[in-house]
Amino acid sequence: MKKDERPGWVTEIRKYKIITPLYGGGEETQKADSVTTVRATEVRGHLRFWWRATRGGLFSDLKMLHKAEGKIWGSAAVEKEKDSGPSDVKIVVQTHSKGEEDKPFEVVRSKKSGKPNIQSRPGSIVPSYAAFPLQPKKEDAIVGMETLAVRVGVEFALEITYPKSIEKDVQAALWAWETFGGIGGRTRRGFGALKLDERWVEDQKVPTALPQAGQVKTELEKQLKEYLVADAKWPVGVPHIAHILRMKVFPKNPVSPIQAWRNLIERYQYFRQFGARVDKTTGEQKNQGLSLWPE
Repeated sequence: MKKDERPGWVTEIRKYKIITPLYGGGEETQKADSVTTVRATEVRGHLRFWWRATRGGLFSDLKMLHKAEGKIWGSAAVEKEKDSGPSDVKIVVQTHSKGEEDKPFEVVRSKKSGKPNIQSRPGSIVPSYAAFPLQPKKEDAIVGMETLAVRVGVEFALEITYPKSIEKDVQAALWAWETFGGIGGRTRRGFGALKLDERWVEDQKVPTALPQAGQVKTELEKQLKEYLVADAKWPVGVPHIAHILRMKVFPKNPVSPIQAWRNLIERYQYFRQFGARVDKTTGEQKNQGLSLWPE
């Protein structure tokens, strides 16, 4: 890593493994980037969002928030607006591994009707419930057709340079992105989850060990106090992280990240499709009926 020689500036490199499949994120919808796999502009967009979610409560209205966001993360140059222009944060991404394709669905010939039948592809590690937008449309289905894929095993490095004066802002955004976010599309369904493998700050390696299951809640509470301002009030309509998180940690026998993800998706599917259905007339819970949590 080449050290930034400017006084008051920090350069660090973070190496990541994407531990659940990468969904989309490229120049074409639902496809990874054909050249870089992980794009610097996409990373900047994620960090911008998570900065608002952690630091946006420092500003009383949207105008002030927008101005501060533009100063840190960049904004389009506007005539007569002296604060518009390039970002104070410089981002460079290098893809170390593009991973391999995994196609969650395939189209085979139905043994009963002889017509094209869309089904989960045997051997895919991706739960079909989470990847349903990748299914071909029924009217477009052709036996043996090429179907959309996700990428498994992607690794990349992020080099980020910023003024020390905004270190807290940058660290808050990075922490929230790594903890609650991800890269690519459908991160709220667990795609593109990140594992920080290495971190170097000014040529010095920084420990990146994750907490044990029993320490997760305590560690999260500690980080929330560090990165969120105690009396913060976000402008109306701005998504943000609450000071108190409602969560429950279930320590289990060691499993792979993929298996842990699949377990969560199975629980989520059961809740939305079965556990949250009621009879439209009586309001009683039942397996068939109106969903209280529609897709």
